[in-house]
Amino acid sequence: MARNEPINTYRLLTVGEVAKRSG
Repeated sequence: MARNEPINTYRLLTVGEVAKRSG
């Protein structure tokens, strides 16, 4: 679970950055 936490957070941050760049 602890390993999934950082991965999920990093994924959300990456998606947010991409969305901001696209939008």
